[in-house]
Amino acid sequence: MQFRQIFHFLTLLFEFANCCFCISFRTSYAGIPKSNRVYIAVDFQVPIGEHISANTGKGESMAPSISWKNAKVIDVFWPKSAPLMNSDGTNSHYSVYFKDFSLIYLLEIEELRTQIEYDLSYVICGDSCRPMQDAGLILPNNELSQSEIDRTINKHKKEDPKELQQEQKVQIPLIFVIFFGFIGGMILNFMPCVFPIVSMKIFSIIKSSRENPNIIKRQGFSFAAGNIFSFILIGVVLLLLRNSMPDIGWGFYMQEPRFVAGLLIAFLMCGLHFFGIYHLKIPVKRLPLKIKKAYVASFFNGMFGACASASCVGPFAGVAVASALFYCNFIESLSIFCAMGLGVASPFLLISLFPKSINFMPKPGKWLEIFKEFMGFTMLLSCVWLLWVLVSQIETDRVMLIIANTILISFFCWMFAKASQAQFTRGVSMIGLAGCAISIFYLATKPQENNETINWQTYSKEIFAAAINSDKPVFLNFTASWCLNCQFNHRVFADKYVVEMFKNNDIQAIKCDWSNRDKEISELLKSYGSVSVPFYVYYPAKSKEYKILPAIITINNLLDLCE
Repeated sequence: MQFRQIFHFLTLLFEFANCCFCISFRTSYAGIPKSNRVYIAVDFQVPIGEHISANTGKGESMAPSISWKNAKVIDVFWPKSAPLMNSDGTNSHYSVYFKDFSLIYLLEIEELRTQIEYDLSYVICGDSCRPMQDAGLILPNNELSQSEIDRTINKHKKEDPKELQQEQKVQIPLIFVIFFGFIGGMILNFMPCVFPIVSMKIFSIIKSSRENPNIIKRQGFSFAAGNIFSFILIGVVLLLLRNSMPDIGWGFYMQEPRFVAGLLIAFLMCGLHFFGIYHLKIPVKRLPLKIKKAYVASFFNGMFGACASASCVGPFAGVAVASALFYCNFIESLSIFCAMGLGVASPFLLISLFPKSINFMPKPGKWLEIFKEFMGFTMLLSCVWLLWVLVSQIETDRVMLIIANTILISFFCWMFAKASQAQFTRGVSMIGLAGCAISIFYLATKPQENNETINWQTYSKEIFAAAINSDKPVFLNFTASWCLNCQFNHRVFADKYVVEMFKNNDIQAIKCDWSNRDKEISELLKSYGSVSVPFYVYYPAKSKEYKILPAIITINNLLDLCE
């Protein structure tokens, strides 16, 4: 108990020390002859690894606030702030100061050379946020130079945001950032979507090494070269794009549904390969250089592994990526991306540099085939993750059609493998694979933004009775989340002309969701002579007579209702 009290006392003492020594004041009366005005610089010392919010952005309420008791504020000059980064390296909506800064106030006072009373509050944030307060009197000291005042005022008028970000640079030496990038790259090897590719490539090298030991070095370096090349390429593209799109960040390609769909196809094909459903052969005989197919395959496997790992930001990698995108010049940024690539490639570089380390690894056997098939399931789990990403980007019915196409891809891969001698069947399977891939890319398009939607009311007896008695048209939509046809029909109700028609004719739209058991909806559905969904009923205005629409509804079916 005594230890806790001592620790609590030391914590309070530390906070008190921060409160006392993080703020200082400098004043100047120079340059304002025959005037009751004074410049006051409020100097903030920001601890390393922490920040103070600026007067712009989402954290504006936590910015330093000063109340002057016996002075009037004429003007205040805030230095430009830098954006606070998210863990993935993208800008947040917070603007902060990462290092020491000064606020310069121009105040009007009643008498020159008098003490000025103030009340100050602000918040210091790092791993946690600490509210700070200070109050007292400022004694005139003339420590603020006129040159600093002029420089601040001129800088306030014209400030380059890029120069500002360089000024707000995190106080971490470049060598440490590169080290973080390397360690972060190593950790990416253990991500669920990367580990199967890495592990299987290592065991592939082990298996090949039994036939020819020299292949260890060559395949290891080929895979590492593919990794590093991809990371540098991604870094170059990202840095060039940021010149025209400053909001772009790490993993920007995952915001494009078509790229996610392409990665989905690649992961699926990789999983099917692990299951042994088909075997991919690279046609290297036509290459002008005498490069063996094992090395070409290793290089492209390295590129694929880098693309898969670059969609994640693990520990240490976030700091490295943020520094590369916001605080470093082009060469420094590329060195950080190169370090991340080296980190991802490190297992293969170690095998290449120390070939005898292969002797400490288990010998290939039947267990390796079982392990390979097990890794296939992890790739399928990665496909589930990519489908989850697509659900947040495109319509649900499109995602379901993409799932159907992935199943067809699996079928055509199986068909291709089974028809080893039948060239016609192989040709059909290749055409089917291409058609499914094109279909997936077509489906993975962002929907056109349409702010207008039908105002669906959730069914209840009271709502339905009120709608029928309102002398307005009524439309009943019997649907369920497990009904594929219902999901397919949802796109019809999203059409802008249909939405406009419902709005212009003041149609009371009621959704009868039958996803779960609902006795009232079941009875209503039965009263129309139906026991299944989708089912659509339309009541014209001022009429108790209804019309039943087709189960597979079209835009014209709906537009014809009010003609």
